[in-house]
Amino acid sequence: MKTRVEIQIEKVLTECGLEETVTKQGIQALRENQLLYEIRKFGPLEKGMTNRLFHFQSRQKEYLIRIPGEGSEKLLDRKQEAMIYQTLRGKDITDRYLYINSDTGIKITEYLAEAHTCDVQNMEEVRRCIRHLYHFHQLRLAGDVSFDVFEMLIRYEQQCRQDIARTFPDYMDTRERVLRLKEVIEMEPADKFLCHVDPVPDNFLIQPDKISLIDWEYAAVSDPHMDIAMFCIYAGYDKKHIDQVLGFYFKEGCPDKVRRKIYCYVAACGLLWTVWCEIKKDSGIYFEEYETMQYQYAKDYYEYVTKF
Repeated sequence: MKTRVEIQIEKVLTECGLEETVTKQGIQALRENQLLYEIRKFGPLEKGMTNRLFHFQSRQKEYLIRIPGEGSEKLLDRKQEAMIYQTLRGKDITDRYLYINSDTGIKITEYLAEAHTCDVQNMEEVRRCIRHLYHFHQLRLAGDVSFDVFEMLIRYEQQCRQDIARTFPDYMDTRERVLRLKEVIEMEPADKFLCHVDPVPDNFLIQPDKISLIDWEYAAVSDPHMDIAMFCIYAGYDKKHIDQVLGFYFKEGCPDKVRRKIYCYVAACGLLWTVWCEIKKDSGIYFEEYETMQYQYAKDYYEYVTKF
């Protein structure tokens, strides 16, 4: 027989649109960690683009439980994420987790009441986050999985059941142009090592004396310059602000060839997340404004590169 607490939590998760199987997995994770029966004030904290986040109190502490959102199983390797958290343990880069399940993607961490995500309008916070990203890159960690934005674009297109041309009639022309940028990127090769791949402002937790880069479900061995582009396009930055971010990362100045390559990544990553948004539509999730912004990056920054 279900306890009153289980019934209440099940109700909250169901009202947030989670399927029965996922709801049961979340409750089981709480039970395994001996948190379930002392829970107080369980409720949604926010709905991210990939995950659902819930806040609760138990055993006189506050916690967060992350439950993967709809359709994420098509896009992510949760076993890889769990391995990366092991790689990062003790390196002062990410948050400390209490529990992570490599099959379901459910993660439980202690709640940091004084922490907040990066404010993209606060350039001092942005500077701190970009320097934290730089220091992570300097660790030059190894990994078992690689990420190539052009290969991933093709993979996403194969998974997508939507007709992208219905949303963007000139998609095939834009795609052809962006794919040409692969040759430009390869003209300025970089050492490849473990990158976050999704270092968006929402994944930086800022405390007065510490920054943590969280949610490593996309992480893989890649070009660190791509990480910089990923931060900028999620933030919705224009060219002036993107150049400012490059100044934060390259303290001695960003070489023109590298700047051009990062503009290529802005275009390529913009197109990638456009298709990602189309895949999300298969699960009934729409990011219309975000998708339009990403597609515009693909078009605009192809033009910037050709005129560079």
